[in-house]
Amino acid sequence: MADYRRDSIRRRQEYSYAYEKPLGVTGGHTPSAGAGIVLSPSTIFSKERKANKRLKERLIKQEEDAYIDYVFSPAWVSSLTGLKDKALRSFMNKYRPTYEFCRQRDRAEMITYVSDKLKEFQKSNKP
Repeated sequence: MADYRRDSIRRRQEYSYAYEKPLGVTGGHTPSAGAGIVLSPSTIFSKERKANKRLKERLIKQEEDAYIDYVFSPAWVSSLTGLKDKALRSFMNKYRPTYEFCRQRDRAEMITYVSDKLKEFQKSNKP
């Protein structure tokens, strides 16, 4: 877990600018006195803002994938199932859990999940 956490923290620090809260519809421009707001459509629809949004989405997806890879690692799955090489890759691709699933389960529930999916895998691969 130490490596996963360390890498996660490093990624957050390295791309901190992408995780910063966007300026919103005003683009950071608000009147200094009085009521009202100044809308800034050029800020809302700018290429830079869209690129930053895509970067943030990609970083979040990579973070989720890294977490799944951590809790559903080939070494761990192989130790539970006894699968190796091509069979292991096939099993892991077919039964890769979602990020939400991994976050909601503890280690015992993940072991049960792998065991249940192994039974399905063995049934589907019988000659």
